[in-house]
Amino acid sequence: MPNLHPVSFYHSPTPVSHSSPELRPRYGITSWGLYRQNLASFFPEFEVCSPLHSRFTSEPDGVLAWGTKPSTLSASALAVRLSIPLLRVEDGFLYGLEPASRRMSLVVDDLGIYYDARHPSRLESLIASPLNADQVARAQLARDLWIQHGVSKYNHAPDWRGRSDTSLDASVDDWLGAPYILLIDQTRGDQSIAGAFADESSFMVMLEAALTQTVIEHIVIKVHPEVVRGTKLGHFDLSPGSAISRNPRIRVMADDYSLPSVIKEASAVYTVSSQAGFEGLLWGKTVYTFGMPFYAGWGLTYDYLHAPERRCSISLEQLIYAALVRYPRYLHPETNHLCEVEDLISYLGFQRVMRSRFKQRLIPLGFSRNKLRHLGRFTQGAQWIGVGVGRRSAGVSVTGGCVAGGSDDHHPRAFVDSDSTHGHSAYPDSIAVRWGSTPIGSDDYPIHGERIQVEDGFIRSIGLGAALAKPYSWVFDRLGIYYDARSVSDLEHILQTMVFDLPLLTRATLLQGQLITLGISKYNLESLKRLGAAQQDLAALKRIREEHPTRPCLFVIGQVEADASVRFGGVDILSNTALLRAVREQFPNAFIVYKPHPDIATSVRFSGGSSADHQRAYDLLVSDVALVDCLPFVDALHTISSLSGFEALIRGVPVFCYGLPFYAGWGLTTDRHRLDRRTRKLSLLELIAGSLILYPSYLHPKSQLYCTPEALITALQDMKTAPKGFVWRLRNTSTNACLTRLMGLIHRVKGM
Repeated sequence: MPNLHPVSFYHSPTPVSHSSPELRPRYGITSWGLYRQNLASFFPEFEVCSPLHSRFTSEPDGVLAWGTKPSTLSASALAVRLSIPLLRVEDGFLYGLEPASRRMSLVVDDLGIYYDARHPSRLESLIASPLNADQVARAQLARDLWIQHGVSKYNHAPDWRGRSDTSLDASVDDWLGAPYILLIDQTRGDQSIAGAFADESSFMVMLEAALTQTVIEHIVIKVHPEVVRGTKLGHFDLSPGSAISRNPRIRVMADDYSLPSVIKEASAVYTVSSQAGFEGLLWGKTVYTFGMPFYAGWGLTYDYLHAPERRCSISLEQLIYAALVRYPRYLHPETNHLCEVEDLISYLGFQRVMRSRFKQRLIPLGFSRNKLRHLGRFTQGAQWIGVGVGRRSAGVSVTGGCVAGGSDDHHPRAFVDSDSTHGHSAYPDSIAVRWGSTPIGSDDYPIHGERIQVEDGFIRSIGLGAALAKPYSWVFDRLGIYYDARSVSDLEHILQTMVFDLPLLTRATLLQGQLITLGISKYNLESLKRLGAAQQDLAALKRIREEHPTRPCLFVIGQVEADASVRFGGVDILSNTALLRAVREQFPNAFIVYKPHPDIATSVRFSGGSSADHQRAYDLLVSDVALVDCLPFVDALHTISSLSGFEALIRGVPVFCYGLPFYAGWGLTTDRHRLDRRTRKLSLLELIAGSLILYPSYLHPKSQLYCTPEALITALQDMKTAPKGFVWRLRNTSTNACLTRLMGLIHRVKGM
């Protein structure tokens, strides 16, 4: 059974607006490091000035500073000297994926900063504010979403598998089902420690308190992720032979696992000032603090220190509403606009699901070097065994978490290198990943390992794949591959067995409308050079319909005859010439419009038959106009197995199939052949839901993270319609021309 994507009802992120006066106030920055933090997107109501502008031009209306770091002293001095406001910013409680990734939230404080309990902060005043019924309900919703999606400040790490996980440093057979205390370590020098009236000794006090209590026997120390990476130091001596390592009650979690998965299993959380204590409250855990973090001293935690007098008893909803809704600002990666916390929680939850699809290690086989660099983008969160074996790829070196040679790779988890080149017998639990139906020797697969076939998705890119246009959609199929009718694929299994509920079908309805309205297809070709030719093709097609209004107009789609979709999806008609002849024989009086495959039309590939062979079988050739622009003027589409048939169905055009594409055999097309495995009758919306929502994986062009088809369609439309200057047009045209010629030569040499 394939791993299905989250199918909750899609909605675009809700934009958050801040009052923007006609003359925006200018906020200065004294640190170049802070200036590079994309602050302009977080503060659209301000004009954010560079350090040079702040120092040498007219006085700013305010100053931005990062927390309480020493570098903020100059910002504070400037604010005092000019008697202007000082805003302190810091990472939010829902940062994003990982520490090195793009920041998705900031907190803003005009009084102090949340982690410094030595002074009042704006967060403290927000926490103490009473809530109305709607605000209480929203706080409860935010908490429910937080738990449902399992998010945290960082969201890159895999889930811990439970109490029996072998990542702990000793046998845990006696721990099965037993309660444990989660004790949180932090990095040395963390400003939140001193700001919480704590120091290094506070961690030993915390450990002694955990060992002294006798209610819960077992203790798990979770090491900070940056300590795991080796970039910072923690507060406990975890070396072999230390008192901690010899204590039978203590286990050390030295691997980087997601914090929510560990909190979920814990009975209590012990911390000095870590955000983990706040997350423990969200999960309904008992929390003990040994410093004075922002969530302590309100009657919700058991505190070792006395709280400042300004803190009082509150409800958990007050804390949640202040800390997650009112205090931070959230930036959605796909729009680069401010959004609500609920949108970002759902977004990061979706990233977590997509990143956890591959539990086992992956072995890439048979990938060209170009496709191999994109494989990293589509397998974010997975572990790789760094060997690419097969006819089309040589060995792949793995360094620093990235496949060498690709600037777009995303591999936050550690790679596993291999010094073998065949068999992979050392990794029996791995998954062999290969491109399409590329032939790979049986010795190249791991013993007893699973196999996954990868191919382009149905909404792929701006430009042709054969011309190396960057892909934004791939499919990962564990059973077969969608265009190979010889065996079952994940897509066929989904279409044959899936129960399509009302929310999913409603989403498919909106997705269909979005595709039709925006004119998005697989390749979304745009060519300045061919714009005039495309207009001529379309004008000729319109003229034919006006001159022959009663004569059937049939649209015949050419394919690359050597392509796997023809070889494995065709039956008895395997060439464009045979297809045209078959259509002419069945409909001798029809007006036949023939469109060759874009790869053939642009001379990127040359296996498609000669146009001279076809001329007697068609009446009009259209090669430059987009497929979706032709569909309103034709009565039916005829194809062997082209994706064009699916795109025609989406737009309400009858389709005749001469092979066995993935969309045939479900009662939606007129089929020359029958596939007995496909026994179900589908609606068009069910076909769209299975093929476009559940089956492919999508990446967003802006964020380079996983996205939904709706978000990708919107992004592709923005890319197509974005204003392009003369320099861009000249460079793009010349680059595409050179690349097309180069790839055409390569494919000609390869006989494709």
